[in-house]
Amino acid sequence: MTDFSQLKTYSIKIDDNDDVTGISLISFVEKPAMEVSAVKLAEAPKLVTLKTDEYKQYLTSAVIIPNKPIYRNDPERGEYLIQFSEQDVEAIRNKFFKTTGNLKLSNKNHDAADTVSTMLIESWIIEDPTMDKAVALGFTGLPKGTMMATYKILDADFWQNEVLTGNVTGFSLEGMFHEVELQLSANKEDDLYRVLDELVSFLEKR
Repeated sequence: MTDFSQLKTYSIKIDDNDDVTGISLISFVEKPAMEVSAVKLAEAPKLVTLKTDEYKQYLTSAVIIPNKPIYRNDPERGEYLIQFSEQDVEAIRNKFFKTTGNLKLSNKNHDAADTVSTMLIESWIIEDPTMDKAVALGFTGLPKGTMMATYKILDADFWQNEVLTGNVTGFSLEGMFHEVELQLSANKEDDLYRVLDELVSFLEKR
């Protein structure tokens, strides 16, 4: 069994001054790394204020949760963890809208050939975890600094056959990022155990 306390942890960062780093696209996936299932906005008075006769085809979920350990294993580097700081989450979101992001297209499960016609209609950063719009939509336990997003699905067949059937349950970002290794100091032992507990919980659900 992997000893997660021995794994290197990398902080994900961007450079605001380049044309390379940042989110290029947000993919619709079956198993989001952030472990947050999307909310499908339908004609429910508590969720939708506009008059509708049928599904609005809005899909809302978390894109990045700050300080959440995400397990990775690749042939080049082996096993390791990545995470986003609260400050970096906001910088990444802002650059996505400013320069790097594709706001009118997505894909399924990171397959570039399986494109989805869609439109990003809103994104926000959670400021107050107890009063945020995310709570009103039914999300619980998301921390301050979480990046949320809502997409309007323009493809009715994709909505019916993938979203409503549960084949798509959340978001997963694509892009190029700098990875900076984190060095945990001795006084951060409690934080390390918290990270390991979250990671074990994540792996048990896979």
